[in-house]
Amino acid sequence: MSQFPPAAPFRLFPCLIEAAVLSRAYLPLLVGVFLLLRLPEYAWQLHLAGWSLENYPDLVLKGGMRTDDIDWLDLASSALGALADGIVVLGVYLMAKGVPVSFPRLVYGVIAAAPRLVVFALVYSLLYQIARLAPGSMFGLLFALGLYGLQFVYFFLFTPICLLENRPVIATMSRSVDLTRGKRLGLLGLAMFAFYVMTMLHVTLLQLMKGLPYPIFILQALLFAAISGYFSVLSFVIYQKVAKI
Repeated sequence: MSQFPPAAPFRLFPCLIEAAVLSRAYLPLLVGVFLLLRLPEYAWQLHLAGWSLENYPDLVLKGGMRTDDIDWLDLASSALGALADGIVVLGVYLMAKGVPVSFPRLVYGVIAAAPRLVVFALVYSLLYQIARLAPGSMFGLLFALGLYGLQFVYFFLFTPICLLENRPVIATMSRSVDLTRGKRLGLLGLAMFAFYVMTMLHVTLLQLMKGLPYPIFILQALLFAAISGYFSVLSFVIYQKVAKI
C-alpha cells in the first residue's frame, strides 16, 4: 500500500490564477533561470545563422535548425530545461515556505534529483526525435502530438514529485499518473491550448523579427522564459493541491 494518501480534488482555473500570481511574484527567478540555461541553445542557433539575427527567422521557419539525424542540441536543451524546471519548482517551494534562497543553493538542492530529471527529459527528447525522423510527416506529427499530450497530461507533476518526494523515475511517473487521475481532461484542454498559443506566438515573433531583429529576439527570449517558468510554477501549484502531504 502506498505511504501517500490519494489525490485530492482540485479545480484547474483557480490553479491557473494562483500560478500566475506566484509567477509574477517570483518573475526574476523564473526568467533568469530559464534564460541562463537556454543561452547555449541560442548561441548555437545564432552560430548556424552566421551570427546574424537578420538570417535567424528565415533559418528557423525553413527548418534550417533541424538536422537529419540525432539532434544533439535538442538533447542538451532538454536536459538543461529539466534542470531549469527543477530549480524553479524548488525555488518557489522554498520561498513559499519563507526560506531565503540563492541560485547556488537552488542548484545544490537540485543536484540529487538532477540525474532522474535529466534521464526523463532525454528519453522524451529521443522519442520526439524518433517521431520527427519517422517516414511520413503526418505520422510523425501525430506521434509527436501524442507524446506531447501524454507528457503534459500524465506526467505534468513529474518534477515536483521527483524533487519533493525523492522518488526514482518509474515511481515518480507512476505517482504522477495517480495524482492526475480525474483531472486529465482539463490538463488535455490546457495542453492543446498551450500548444496552439505557443506555436502561433513563435511564428508571429519570427515574422516580426524580420523587421525588428534585435528587439523582437530579446522579447521572444524573455517571453518564452517567462512562459516556461509559469508552467513550472503551475506544476508545483497543482501538486500542492492534490498531493495532500
